[in-house]
Amino acid sequence: MAAVTAAQTLSKQPGLALTILGEEPHLYYSRPKLWSYIAGDISRDELFVRDEDWYIENRINVVLGEKAAVVLPAERQVKTASGTVYSYDRLLLATGAKPFIPPIPGFSLEGVFVLRTLEDAEAIRSFAQQAVEATVIGGGLLGLEIARVLLGFGLEVTVLEAAPYLLPRQLDEEGARLLEDLLREIGLKIRTGVQVQEIEGDGKVKTVLLESGERLSADLVLLSTGIRSNTDLAKQAGLTVNRGIVVNQNLQTSEKHIYAAGDAAEFAERVYGIIPAALEQARAAAAAITGEPAGYEGTVPSTNLKVTGIALYSIGQYQGDCEGCETFRYLDREHKRYRKIVVKDGVITGAILVNDTERSSGISRLIRMEKDISSFKNQILTDEFDIKTLTHRTISRA
Repeated sequence: MAAVTAAQTLSKQPGLALTILGEEPHLYYSRPKLWSYIAGDISRDELFVRDEDWYIENRINVVLGEKAAVVLPAERQVKTASGTVYSYDRLLLATGAKPFIPPIPGFSLEGVFVLRTLEDAEAIRSFAQQAVEATVIGGGLLGLEIARVLLGFGLEVTVLEAAPYLLPRQLDEEGARLLEDLLREIGLKIRTGVQVQEIEGDGKVKTVLLESGERLSADLVLLSTGIRSNTDLAKQAGLTVNRGIVVNQNLQTSEKHIYAAGDAAEFAERVYGIIPAALEQARAAAAAITGEPAGYEGTVPSTNLKVTGIALYSIGQYQGDCEGCETFRYLDREHKRYRKIVVKDGVITGAILVNDTERSSGISRLIRMEKDISSFKNQILTDEFDIKTLTHRTISRA
């Protein structure tokens, strides 16, 4: 995503020779839609964001199945695993991330999967059609999405989460408990605060052993335990690397002719790992490469999730543990809805909405515009308050 977005922006500049090196044998496809492909909601062709003609029309040379093995900053060259050398004036590292595999014995057993590539999706889709019981290790966004898909195959599905509640990066505990209740209603089994000790089997997975000693029967196990930035190429090149490839406001690395964006990049000690950040960083990097830096200042994190009629939205600093912050909540147990906003100095800094996302666009706009809601903060979450009207008023921060 970051690579193609940057190349698209750069292609508008006449005279630039653009090349994308990709280790995978496929043109850019949407990783977030892989679970939809597994479910059969979209076709394989619908995964691909651009066809081959688009790259030709935009003068983008795409080299597929060619892994970048060595970067030589002094020579401004990239060598691939096959020995081919590519020269550059500017280089963008959009190397993405890889699944984090915790040190759990049994990962190599047949029936154990991660979901990152199209090949992973193909394998899961095929295997799920003959499975009966599935365990998803990790109750994050992807874990819940794929759990719903496996449920649709008729499997009994258990989600295991080590944290005290689901989606600890996107929800507070109250919102997460409501989500858990809703997920149980559609048939998912949810276990939080549990640790996996081993995946057991004789060639094929049979059980998941918990640290408590309990065993869960499973013939399909999917690990969804987060990602780690792909930084090997940057380390080899001698660039500054922390959790990701460290970049400045122009997305430049410690080598001024090399940039980084997307899941591989770390800005202000943060690796975002989300789509909005990848897009914003790619465009900012492209602007800097062409000599017109706009300056990247970070991305306001936001999350949307829809699982069989259950919708949630979170944005910004929603925990409410910052100094001077006020927290406002609204819980409708009858209709199973939850709303929360965090306000500081009259401005919303974060929000959570569960099963009630009609307000998401309005709240997002208020956050981005830094509108002062001091006069309305006690009513803004009530059913009677029209947030759309508020976003069009001229209430600005003093």
